[in-house]
Amino acid sequence: LAVDVGGEEIAQRTLLYLCIFPTAFFFFAPYNESLFLFLTASAFLALRRQRWWLAGLLGLLASLTRSAGVLLMLPYIVELWMTRESIIASRQNILLRILPVLLIPVGTALYALYCWHISGNLLIFASVQSHWGRHVTWPWLGIWYSLTEIFWFQPFGSFNEVHNIIDLSATLAFIALAIVGRNKLRASYSIWLGVLLFYILISPSIA
Repeated sequence: LAVDVGGEEIAQRTLLYLCIFPTAFFFFAPYNESLFLFLTASAFLALRRQRWWLAGLLGLLASLTRSAGVLLMLPYIVELWMTRESIIASRQNILLRILPVLLIPVGTALYALYCWHISGNLLIFASVQSHWGRHVTWPWLGIWYSLTEIFWFQPFGSFNEVHNIIDLSATLAFIALAIVGRNKLRASYSIWLGVLLFYILISPSIA
């Protein structure tokens, strides 16, 4: 994907930055971050190659891994729209290319059924988030809460203050990069970055 965007040099730098980013250790920990990254990147690669059913299947697996995977439906639709002329020119049935997008939310639906089977609650994976201080709110309130924690509530130099500064700095940096890069990245990439940031911002966790 990075080679398609900027060539070999950009691709090498992308991998380097990914490996040295402060939170890169999560990719080596027993969490699902590395699997989710692999599945979403693979789904985008399948989209770029116009392998629609493969992209839908990978999207299903991504949404089974994390609920945010459902958001892959948006870049799928955008990518399909961007390539509609080549699809029509090759006399492919565009409706058959739309159907695979319906596979993507199936992953989350399957996980919800699993949760219902073991707990009797389809959405327990969402309701349990309150135990970690996560709640749905306006996207700008998480940033405001972090600022109040840093400047008013947390003791100077405390662990929680430093933690909030790091989280807020990373969040603002990615928002800035999304804005700056919107005209440089492929539309489906920008849409994915935007909806993923929005998804994170509406469910903040304040230490």
